[in-house]
This record gives sequence, C-alpha cells and structure tokens, in this order.
Amino acid sequence: MLADKQLSERIPCYCALCVSRCGSMAVIENGRFVALEPNPSHPTGKALCAKGRAAPELVYHRDRLRYPLKRTRPKGAADPGWQRISWDEALDLTAARLRGIAKAHGPESVVFSVVSPSTSASDDSVVWIQRLMNAFASPNLCASMELCGWGRYLATTYTFGASVPGVYMPDLENAGCIPFWGCNPNLARLTHATATVEALKRGAHLIVVDPRRTGVAKKADVWLRVRPGADGALALGIAHVMITRGWYDREFIRDWTNGPLLVRTDNGHLLTESEIAENGSAKKYVAWSEALAALDFYVHTDLFMNPTAELADVVLPAASCFEREALKVGFEVSPDAQSLVQLRQRVVEPRGEARSDAEIVFDLASRLGLGAHFWNGDIEAAYRYQLGPSGVSLEMLRGQPGGVRVSQQTRYRKFVEQVNGAPDRRRAWYPPRRLGER
Repeated sequence: MLADKQLSERIPCYCALCVSRCGSMAVIENGRFVALEPNPSHPTGKALCAKGRAAPELVYHRDRLRYPLKRTRPKGAADPGWQRISWDEALDLTAARLRGIAKAHGPESVVFSVVSPSTSASDDSVVWIQRLMNAFASPNLCASMELCGWGRYLATTYTFGASVPGVYMPDLENAGCIPFWGCNPNLARLTHATATVEALKRGAHLIVVDPRRTGVAKKADVWLRVRPGADGALALGIAHVMITRGWYDREFIRDWTNGPLLVRTDNGHLLTESEIAENGSAKKYVAWSEALAALDFYVHTDLFMNPTAELADVVLPAASCFEREALKVGFEVSPDAQSLVQLRQRVVEPRGEARSDAEIVFDLASRLGLGAHFWNGDIEAAYRYQLGPSGVSLEMLRGQPGGVRVSQQTRYRKFVEQVNGAPDRRRAWYPPRRLGER
C-alpha cells in the first residue's frame, strides 16, 4: 500500500527576526512549519542567514512560553512560584495595577519598554506599543539596543536627523565608494551584501574596517585591520585629517549637528556624577541603572523565560513572527525595497495560548479605557488606517501575499530647501514620514 502523499505548501512571507526582514518562503508539510527558504523575487530575499533558516526550531522550541504566568512569591525568592492564569486574569490584573499606579503617582511613573527591532520581531508591534504609551500619557519609552545599533542608528540620527538605514536609505546601487566599519553584511544584512557585490561589478570601491578578514573584506580595495578596541583611534585619526585639510562642510556642522551638546563646552570634558548630584563622584560618568526588582509592578512579554522575565510579576507568552499576521509598509534597506507593502501571513497556529503583541496591546488598551485610540480592538481597522495614504487595501495584500508596490519619490538635500529665503530647519532636521504614516 502506498503511503499518503504529503500535503506541502509554500507561503510567501518575510523573516522578521532581524532588521533585514528578508523575503522568504515558509515551507509547510502536513500543517507543520518545516523550513524557511529565500525568496529571490522579494527585494530583500536573495539569501537567508542561519538565524532565518533555523526559524522552525524557534517556533517549536521546547522552552517556549505557552501560558500567562503570575508570580506568587516575593521577588528575590529562589523560586518565583509561577502560577498559570488565564489571559483575562492576566490582563485585568495588569490594567488594574497600571490604573492604580497612574492614579497614585501620575502616568509619568509608568515606563514602557521594547526590545530592539533590529534583532527581534518587535518591528511588527513597536508602533502599537508606542501608541499605547502615548494614549496612557506616559512619556517614558525604554528601548534596548544591540551594540551595532548604537553606531548604525544613533550616530546617523545625530548626524542626519534619522537612522540609516531606516528613514533614510543607503544608495548602494549608485554608490561610488562603500565603507563597512565593523559590519559584516554577509552575516548581518544579506540584502546589503548582495547589493555590494553588484556595486563592485560596476566599478564601485569598497573599504572595510575589521580585525577579521571577513568575506566582504576579501573583496575590499582597502582592508583596514584595526586592533580590537582601536576603532576610536582610527576614527579620530580620519577626523583629524578631514579637519586639517578642510574636507568637511563647516557651515553644515555648525548649523545642523548637535555635536557641541555631547560634551561640556567650557572644558570639553564628559559630564560626571559630581556635576549633577551632591557628593557625587568625579570619577563616575552619568549612567542609568534599569532596577527591575524594585518596581511596584512589572509585566514582561516574551517567547521564553529569561533572567529579565524572572523579575516580573506577570509574564505573558508572545506568538513568534511566524504565528501571527503583520503589516510591513516599506522595507528599510533600499529605496527599491521601501516601495513594497506586504501583509505577512500567519504560517502556523501559535503554540499553546501565545498571542501576538498587537493583540495584547489592543486588548490591554480596551481594559484601560483607551479602546477608542485602538479602533475598539479591531486590528484590521488599524491596518486600513495605516494603509490609507498609500491607496493599498487589505484585500489587495491578501490577494498578493508577496506584496504590492507603491510608487514614491526620493528627495535629496532637503536641508537646502528654503522658506522665505531661509533654510527650512524643520524639514532639514526631522525625517519625512515613512510610507503609510500619518
């Protein structure tokens, strides 16, 4: 007797496990997610890293959180005494405690925290978490960031007013010289790796700063093999040459950067504890220490139990990015990718009672009396609102799971635009809205 033929399906999607958001195909066999493969037809889908290829292992990992949990023992106890509770109990408790804290100490006493979208799938929901924060009237957002993010995101934000890549896109397709400083796109951003290979074929030059002779360093015109920890010296040396030879825009630096705000203007020294606190140390620089065990109430949403979650009062199980639907309006890797709008389908059902971050936010908002700010819990209505300026509908996206293209125009040198004969500083500093934003 012949065995039953396997039911196999390939679903267009994109991997949300890091900032690359690589276009991919989810392979489903008999209802089980078995593989994630590249989708070359997608602008970010020419390759997948090991993290993306291991997606099924993440979904079916034995240590996944599957049910809401409540602490029953004091913080600091060897055993938190986790007790399984229902979603209603978990969210009712959370809403009640948040309302109580806001009433006693003001909404500004509540902090909302998110993991970096660069190294996680939080990009699916961070906009809703921020919306909840704003509706709750809290000014506090704490965002963790990986080491590379400080240079990639903050340095470019301080320089250009927005992240690169992110709001502004690297024009690798037309670049004449491409420097990779401590960046190995072969592992961290495959779309940029493949774009760089194409740029080199047409004659672009490549400079790589890295202690290791990585794959991209082997293709470089100049490989600067710095000693680990010596990047600062190299950067200062390059800056010195640029300053002494006048290879910079003096007026732009003076008028449009916040470099002078990074240090004391009277002596050029970093701010120390002694300068802001009585009896503070002159040897300690100002830093913030996030003491989670001392919080009155702490809720943590995650895929796994971890040292941070173990300090929480309530732990909520999050669905992985392959177990939930999500809307992506533009892929922040290139102008071409930014024109793509895609509704990522749910590949498999969530494990246990895990819920998407968006569902958690919308449900909690309703229990806090903020449902009007969240379309009364209707996530599809929220997606339609986001899509409004683009003219793309959810029906179009569901009919084309690979995504829909929206035409857009890139503006260059916005800082030179003028209003009444003077530079338009607002346009120069603040980034333009991304496609679909209002």
